[in-house]
Amino acid sequence: MYLKINDKEYSRQDLSKYRIHTGVIEVTFPKNAVFGASEGVSKSVGDGYYVITEPLAKGTYTIQYKSSLICPGTDCLEPNFAQDIKYTIIAE
Repeated sequence: MYLKINDKEYSRQDLSKYRIHTGVIEVTFPKNAVFGASEGVSKSVGDGYYVITEPLAKGTYTIQYKSSLICPGTDCLEPNFAQDIKYTIIAE
């Protein structure tokens, strides 16, 4: 995991306090669901990192976020996942 807002970088340790996960929830997948999920009701959980910043002063900001996940099991819908996202935000 990696987060950079303008010139400030956040370590994995910095970001670990922003991890949130749910208990088990039921979801209903439609026919032809993404990632090959089977149609019908299934049990699922949510797990992610949700960072909230202070309100941004007026200006232009570059936010870059990177993460990856490898799931070696045979029951993974998407065994390897990686993202590298860069946003330019203009606060007025």
